[in-house]
Amino acid sequence: MERGDSSSWASCNPTCPVIPTWSHPACLTEAQKASCALKTAQNKEHSKSLQDAIAQFIQDHGKKLHELALAHHVSDEHVKNLISLQTHYKKTHKPQLCNVLVHAKAKEVNNGLMHGQKYTMANVQKMVTEDPNMHNLTCEQKKEFIKQLMDHRELQTSSIPASNMVAAQDAVTVMDGILQLHALCDRTGIYATVLMVCRHVNNQIQSTRIVIDNASEFWEDQMEVALDNVAHQFEEWACIQKKCEDLASLQRQVATLILSRLRALFLMDITMNYQNYDKSIVLVYGIKLDGWPVGLPFLAPSHMHTVVKKCTLHDALKTGTCQWKKLT
Repeated sequence: MERGDSSSWASCNPTCPVIPTWSHPACLTEAQKASCALKTAQNKEHSKSLQDAIAQFIQDHGKKLHELALAHHVSDEHVKNLISLQTHYKKTHKPQLCNVLVHAKAKEVNNGLMHGQKYTMANVQKMVTEDPNMHNLTCEQKKEFIKQLMDHRELQTSSIPASNMVAAQDAVTVMDGILQLHALCDRTGIYATVLMVCRHVNNQIQSTRIVIDNASEFWEDQMEVALDNVAHQFEEWACIQKKCEDLASLQRQVATLILSRLRALFLMDITMNYQNYDKSIVLVYGIKLDGWPVGLPFLAPSHMHTVVKKCTLHDALKTGTCQWKKLT
């Protein structure tokens, strides 16, 4: 059973959140173009003035640093290291209140505006400073704003791009970071083989492989197959998969996720019992399947007869929203 629209990976996953698309800005008038050109020229002039001032400052700073080193009989490098001493380790931290307020205000004033019409970050920060309501918030309001920012960040990092082009750009960016494996090989001597292929026939993602050092020889010597053939077969296999369009495939995946994770907790060959779930699973093993999607009846995957229901449960299991928890 297939969906009506399968033109993109986002349309194949209607139950997953989708990153909002950017609307194209309206065409500028001749007057607006002239104003932008004048502003660009002014910015270039200001930038050049700033660069000249910075260059002069660096020159004067170098002279004073050299005089300080001579006065104390140490090298210039030693003084420079003492002055610029700082740690490169950063601790993770929760969203700061100033960022939370800026995000809330930007969401309020930019709602419904096109890309070229939205307020800049500087304007939004000024609005936050001048808005008295932003400085007399209750604890509940602060928590709500923090939750909105965290949800926005989660949407940007884990949701599905709305178009095939954006998905391809995202894949290229991530793979550029994986190229650091070559440097890791030089530092630690690791071997790695990375194969990336698209899972949707209309995707614009270019199939990519990363082979560290002579790792390709493993496939030829030990597996007796060329890596090119592996990549080609992997791509063919990925394209014929109907993860979110095939009802039977979803049924197997959902049932496997539930049963395998249950058995992994007890290291036993347990049989899942949906009909007598409370007596056979909850009471016997002291465990429950927490986070079952709201509005979805608790049934065996084989008794769910729509793709949407199985997709909803599949996504909850994959993201960890629905998982096994031991009773306390």
